[in-house]
Amino acid sequence: MRRTRAVSLFFLLASGTIPASGCATILRGTRERVHVTSESRNATVFVDGHAIVPGTIALDRDDDHDFVAKEPGKRSTHVKSRNRISWSYAIVDTLLAVVFFPVGLVAPILDLADGAMFHLDPSRVDLPAPREPAP
Repeated sequence: MRRTRAVSLFFLLASGTIPASGCATILRGTRERVHVTSESRNATVFVDGHAIVPGTIALDRDDDHDFVAKEPGKRSTHVKSRNRISWSYAIVDTLLAVVFFPVGLVAPILDLADGAMFHLDPSRVDLPAPREPAP
């Protein structure tokens, strides 16, 4: 009888700690890898106002990001990456909240607060070459 109580207590405590962090936070984190390229080899590429070397970079999932290619004497080109809610993680977090109520409420709250429940669209950015200035 005591052993059954101990095992039951263990599973009760374990089930209470599972939803203590959000699924998206645990499985994929708060940053997303985005591949950035430019059609022009001479262009300087900027992400959120910071010059970068084209390639793969890690960006926060919960923010929109601006990508710009600039070349002297030409008009710069822009691409915007927007954050979108990841519905699969939203559904899993909601299920955790319902099944493990009230402790399960931590999962969706944490994933929304730290941004892990979002994904960036697009996750691959191909910047067009800067254009000739308008006459």
